[in-house]
Amino acid sequence: GSLISAPELSPFALALSSAWCTLVVPNSTCSIYTRIWCIYEAYLSYSWDKTIFTATKQDKRPVLVALRAVVAFALAGGVCFACSASGVVRGDTRIYLVLLFWLLVCAIVTLYGKAFS
Repeated sequence: GSLISAPELSPFALALSSAWCTLVVPNSTCSIYTRIWCIYEAYLSYSWDKTIFTATKQDKRPVLVALRAVVAFALAGGVCFACSASGVVRGDTRIYLVLLFWLLVCAIVTLYGKAFS
């Protein structure tokens, strides 16, 4: 095979130019940063303001993921109960505190589940 004289006009570069994002998929064989073509694709994606996503390994321990969520909810419930039982929060404010705290825990577990690992 011959070398590409204008890599920005290669079929892959042309396809990349019409895409809205780039997905980087590393593997265990070698780093993507040791492959010149991958580096060039990253350069093109960056210079064309493409959103660049990097694939990651799937969590192989779904039971631990679920356990983290259960522990987070239990802790949230305990904090809400302690605030109510101690009288720190009274009246109508109590329900809003509970709802806000549960909402916060749901957001953390959903968006930042990896932070609990």
